[in-house]
Amino acid sequence: MPMLLHPARLAPELFSESADLYKKATNRQVVFNSQILAMESLDNLDADQELSVLLAVEAVKKAESQIPNLGPEAEKAKRRAAAALNQAVQASRIKVTLGGPEKDGHLGEVNAVAFSADGAMIATASGDKTVKVWHCTF
Repeated sequence: MPMLLHPARLAPELFSESADLYKKATNRQVVFNSQILAMESLDNLDADQELSVLLAVEAVKKAESQIPNLGPEAEKAKRRAAAALNQAVQASRIKVTLGGPEKDGHLGEVNAVAFSADGAMIATASGDKTVKVWHCTF
């Protein structure tokens, strides 16, 4: 009677290669999802600015926190997500006064926002001619 061997004993390098291919495919899917969210954000600018901002925020989250260094493809996704967020915030009718004067916030409307790469800080510029840096807590 022939002896059956476990597949892992026959070719461990095949399993390692399969795991690497699966990881690469999963990472590319995250890049793709980030790009789709960024495009959806831009497509919604005229119809629903608030949705556009939310989609862009999700694109940035995926791009910054879930995409490992995949080279130019990942960097392009990160830039696209950040550009979509910038455009969505600028196009939106959302007007925010962060903190207010009682909390050392802006006295005027916020008209520009920038996020740090790690999402830990936000810089805002206001009509009162001030720029503030905010430490984010989640």
